[in-house]
This record gives sequence, C-alpha cells and structure tokens, in this order.
Amino acid sequence: VALFVVYPYCKRFTWLAHVVLGASTAGAPVGGYLAVAGHWDAAAVVLGLVVVTWMAGFDILYALMDMDHDRAHGLRSIPQRFGIPVSLLISDAFHVLTAALLVATGVVASLHWPFYVFAVAAAALLVAFRALPVVALVATTGARDFALGLRAPLVGPALRLSLLTT
Repeated sequence: VALFVVYPYCKRFTWLAHVVLGASTAGAPVGGYLAVAGHWDAAAVVLGLVVVTWMAGFDILYALMDMDHDRAHGLRSIPQRFGIPVSLLISDAFHVLTAALLVATGVVASLHWPFYVFAVAAAALLVAFRALPVVALVATTGARDFALGLRAPLVGPALRLSLLTT
C-alpha cells in the first residue's frame, strides 16, 4: 500500500518512477499467493519481478508522451532523462528481462511444457508489437491508447491461459 501512496510523488524525486509503479503492481501476484498459500514461495517472488519489469517497460513507453510536460514542470522520467531512442532501448531491456523472468518462474515453480509454450508466445507478442511501426507513433504522435491497448490484451490472456494449462 505504501508504494501506491509514494508512486505519484516519485517523478518529483527520481526518474525510476516506472520501476516503483511496477513494484507497486507486483504486490498483486505475490500478495495473492501469500493469501492462498499462507507462506512465501520463490516462484511467487519471481512472478512479482516479472510484473515489475513488464510494467516498467510499458510505463516507459507511456511516459514518452509526457516527456515535454515533464521537462517543462521539472518532473523526472526515463524518457525525460535519456530521450526517446535510449528510452525505447531501456523499455526493450525491461521486456527481455520480463521474458527471462517468466521462464525462471516456470523453472522455480516446476511448471510443465504448456506454461513455456504460452510464455514464449507472450514474449513473442512483446517483441512483435515492439517491431510494429505503431510503437514509433507513441513517441511522436501520442497514439499510446492504441498502442498499449493492442499489446496488453494480447499478452495478458496468453499468460493466464498458460497458468490454467499447467
């Protein structure tokens, strides 16, 4: 809960607000596991890290539209700090890490092959979407609602389906 309170103020103090948003969202899978199982588990923590990197990568793309506003108002973000080309690379790095952590979640949780099939499919969707020209629009025209609306509905169901099949 504390991260949800701190997050709105993070851009005033650090350009790592994207990671704070991811960490606050990561409480969902970790907290859900704790509520059901009643104890900590490495797989739940690694899945929480998947959410951190996934959300941070998306939030960097979202923040591309706010770059001029952030600069004008003295707010900090990865795009404001590093510019568009480097921000896109950082977002990509977060999403590559997301894919690696997703595989690590399957290994730590001893999940079966269907999980890996859908995990690879989810990672491929991240890569394929990033390669689409529409992502360039996010940085230049403010078409983030289209871009993020396209990516999130494709990846989320693939991950949920993979968990149901294991």
